[in-house]
Amino acid sequence: MSALEGGIVRQAESALAVAESAYRFGERGILDYLDAQRVLRGARSDLIAAQFEQQAATIQIERLLSSVPGQTAAPMAPPSAPAAPSAPTETK
Repeated sequence: MSALEGGIVRQAESALAVAESAYRFGERGILDYLDAQRVLRGARSDLIAAQFEQQAATIQIERLLSSVPGQTAAPMAPPSAPAAPSAPTETK
């Protein structure tokens, strides 16, 4: 995933900037610019899919580690807020 984030997406962003500048100066056509946009969107989409898969795998690992053999893993509930301490009562 770091290859996508650090390399491919940044390269696609740089390629888009070059294509945009070349289009503005008339050195390239609109199709080159649009193609660079398409490549960047594809790279970002791949990154998002990889992040989703990583998170899904992490959740599955956590469920497997928390389950007892022979029982199904219970869905993970959000942590509840701690109860407020009660005021001490005076006794005489």
